[in-house]
Parts: sequence; C-alpha cells; structure tokens
Amino acid sequence: MEVVDDSQFDWQDYDSAPEIGKIIDMSAVSEEVINEMYGDGVEVGSHWPWEKLNGKGARVRPGEVSIYAGINGHWKSMLTSQVGLHLMRQDEKICMASFEMRPVKTMARMSRQAIGTDEPTINYLRKFASWTDGRGLIYNHLGGCDARRLLAVCRYLAAERKVKHVFVDSLMKVVGDVDDYSEQKKFIGDLCKVAMSTGMHIHLVAHARKSEKETDRIDKFSIKGASEIGDQADNLYLCQRNKIKEKVKEKAGDGPSFEDGEKPDFWFTVAKDRHGEFEGTLGLWWNPKSLCLVERPHGQWPAISYGAEE
Repeated sequence: MEVVDDSQFDWQDYDSAPEIGKIIDMSAVSEEVINEMYGDGVEVGSHWPWEKLNGKGARVRPGEVSIYAGINGHWKSMLTSQVGLHLMRQDEKICMASFEMRPVKTMARMSRQAIGTDEPTINYLRKFASWTDGRGLIYNHLGGCDARRLLAVCRYLAAERKVKHVFVDSLMKVVGDVDDYSEQKKFIGDLCKVAMSTGMHIHLVAHARKSEKETDRIDKFSIKGASEIGDQADNLYLCQRNKIKEKVKEKAGDGPSFEDGEKPDFWFTVAKDRHGEFEGTLGLWWNPKSLCLVERPHGQWPAISYGAEE
C-alpha cells in the first residue's frame, strides 16, 4: 500500500473545481429510468462485508457521502477499516486518511483483518502488502487537516490516482470546533459536491454525544455538531457496542468477552439511505483476533489468500 503526502503534488492545483449545473429535458433520462425499473437487475454499487446487509439491497454507491457516527471507543475506525478492506477485495481502489493513526498502525490493523488472526506470518504480511499495490493508498497526515486542503486531496485522488473511496477519520480533525455549525455545514456541503462531481464515495467518521448512560442507544440526532452533518450526507450509519452485554459479563467475572451469547456485541444501524430502500439495524459479533465484526457468534472473517506457504 503506497503512502502519499502533500509533497507529491501541488494541492493548490486542486483547491477548486467548477461546479456547473445543467438543465435538461425530463425525457433525457427516460432510458435510464426504464433500465432502473426493468433492467438486468444489476445493482449499482459495491457490496458490504455482511451478507445480511447485502440481502437488503444495501450498497456502497459511487458519488455519495456516508457518515459513520458513534461514541468514542465504539469501533468506528475498526469498522471502516474492515469496509475499506472489503472494497479492495472487489478491486475498488481506496485511500485511508486517518488523522489520528500513523500509516504503520493502519497497515498493521488491516493486515490482521486480511488474514483473520492476530498472528500473521512475516511471509503473509509481505504478500498482503504486495496485494494492496494498485488497490490502496494512505494519506500521510497526522493532526488537524484544513478543510480546503482535504477537499483538494480528494479531487487529486480522484483525478490522478483513480481512487473510488476515501475514508476520512475524523470530522473533528477537519472542523475541530464542535460548536462551529456554519463551518461544519459548509464542509459537508463541499464534500457532497466533490463526491458528486468526481463519482468518488467519501466515508466520513463522526462522533456522537454521550447520553447519561453509555448503554443508551444513539440515534440520528446524536451526532456532535450541526444537524446538517446528517441532513446533507447521502447515508448515515450508527456504530454502537452492546455495553449492556459487556457489563453483564464483567459482573459475572468473565471480563469483557465478546465471543459468547445470543445478543450481538455490536449494532450497525442504517439510519439514512437516501438512494436505497433499507433502514434498520444489523446485529454483529466481535472477533477480537481478526479485529473484525462478523455476522454470527464465533464467526470467522474469511482470510485473503495469496497461495501456498502463507
């Protein structure tokens, strides 16, 4: 996986792009309407890592912005890393832009997720790294990132590197003041324009407010900051650990184990899907060795295979 930074291109060349609207006759899209309603049934967009969600017709579609919101420590970054890896398996080129994690940590986590265990061999690590070439990039930037610069980087990635998905972790590193609602509104609006104009899907991690109890379920109104964050995005996903289950197991003296029990360890809620038809909650289980969320208790995450002697 290649690491890119600002020294490799003049980001100011991508600081702005013309956003020109077009007026068309309604009949100009008639064949597209017919194809959508009576076409070959091929759905636009990439698959999620979980068949239970794919079976609902949910897809990761081009030209959209998705928000992944959750309380601090509720595995948002783990989940988006798993989603990114699954997109790479579908030959979708991605870029990870984590402003809180060094590239080596990002790569180490994805390596564990790729093999499905906490003990990948050195040979496997090298094969995985080679496999990521042409599929994955890392934007090497730690700390706060100016909104204009990030938008320019996204345009550069789409135009020059043919990236289809950018994962930004997180909103607070771009607009650090949670009370600056106007700046948040402008940034999300600009992000949607970049996604629509480039065809890129932008995945943005955001934080949710804590209620009185961490066990309380969050909803679409829980996002820290302006209401327009969720309003303007195409999709809104809520990420939450099952803290009630964890507390019960801790009281029983078992420690915070996540492998047993019928109740899920994690709730993934589709709170908004502007261009889809499914909204609802998916229960998932935590596999601590692979750092992945799976569809059933004791479930395994399928490893990426590169041949013999891995």
